[in-house]
Amino acid sequence: MEDDDEYQERREQIIESRQRSCYLCFIFWTDAKFANYDAPDNCIKCNLPLFDSWLWERYNHPVFMFNCAVDHRGLAMNRCYHFPDDLGEHRLIPRTEVKSFYLLKDCDLDLRKPPLRYWSKKNPHNPRYGDMKLYLKCQVVERMLEVYGSWEEFEAEKRLRTSQKEIRAEKNFEKKVKEMRQHVSMKFKPFRISFLSSWRFPCISIPYSGETLTFLKRVFQ
Repeated sequence: MEDDDEYQERREQIIESRQRSCYLCFIFWTDAKFANYDAPDNCIKCNLPLFDSWLWERYNHPVFMFNCAVDHRGLAMNRCYHFPDDLGEHRLIPRTEVKSFYLLKDCDLDLRKPPLRYWSKKNPHNPRYGDMKLYLKCQVVERMLEVYGSWEEFEAEKRLRTSQKEIRAEKNFEKKVKEMRQHVSMKFKPFRISFLSSWRFPCISIPYSGETLTFLKRVFQ
């Protein structure tokens, strides 16, 4: 039993090391793909020298910031080192929120040029869920405006999808109520018994003779 446990533990370690190496290769390949972009000299917010900005290295966003702070949910909060970020435009948001709140599809994030960069981070709620893909909010908003054209069109599309979702939910509810009623009516359906009056006796042919007539007279007297 101990040999089996050691073998299983060793096998898990090998699998984990292979996954880590593949992940690092992917990160290096992604960083190398975006390394050809020329960094601007100054920050677009404070107009000071950009230096080694974390936002530029990770998202190609020319805002001066050294490191990444973390909020109460475990998500990253970014801001310019010299410029206050009151609107939270440099906040990092997960991919699920990007798709649900900003109504962006996978093709809008990955296929539309240029593809949005993201930062892979362990899920703080449960590491078994896999890595989160965190996107920069200002880049997501910019991509949303490219897809829908304006905030008015985006809000109209959002209201339309909300109304369609409510209609589908109402139809599903009515369908379930109808199925429950049919199930109850079939379960408590009364059982009808056919009376004997509807049953016919088989006809028996009795040959007529004088002895038969005498027998019947004796029986019914």
